[in-house]
Amino acid sequence: MTNPSSRKQEIFGVVDDNFRDVLQLGDPFVSTYPVVVPRAERFAVHKVIVAVERLYTAKSDKVTAQADALIQVLAKKRPIELAEAWKTAWDTGERWRDKLEKGGAKLSDEAQEALEEVGRLFQDNPNGKCRTATCRAPN
Repeated sequence: MTNPSSRKQEIFGVVDDNFRDVLQLGDPFVSTYPVVVPRAERFAVHKVIVAVERLYTAKSDKVTAQADALIQVLAKKRPIELAEAWKTAWDTGERWRDKLEKGGAKLSDEAQEALEEVGRLFQDNPNGKCRTATCRAPN
């Protein structure tokens, strides 16, 4: 049985990681309520992880559909950022890798193919960064 505090740390770790790189929306001098949202690519990866953790099929299906839609759009519009977000989550540890594999298997064929294409951005890149001269974006 897992330690409840360990489980909380893992859950909050996912949330903390999701909000590490955020977008500030609105003008803080005009709006009383600034809005902070996670970057879309990090949120998509978060949804893949959460889909595995959902106990109820309907919620799991909903979260998977959200991740699926985000991944398909981001693979076209922001492939480098999606690749980096996926790699960051993958490199976090074995438990996250397991959830990414299980969640990724629940995605549509189109989203899985998009992730494979995005994953090729790191191919033959020894330093694991995609913003280098050796990084190649998909055609």
